[in-house]
Amino acid sequence: MYYTGIDQHKRTPYLTTVNNKGVIVKQSNIKNTSCNILNYFNSIKGKHSATVETTGAWYWMSDLLV
Repeated sequence: MYYTGIDQHKRTPYLTTVNNKGVIVKQSNIKNTSCNILNYFNSIKGKHSATVETTGAWYWMSDLLV
């Protein structure tokens, strides 16, 4: 299982993913597009759980990751 924290900003979210032992497996600061977000998660094979910082525009990312 992988756990990803998403620090969401207007143009570039910062994502950090750790494994079940808390070891960072990937970090990225990418452009805020659905394609980039999905590519990030698809690049790490396995089950994921994600937490999104609740900012004014969190809803689209939540909808995307469901």
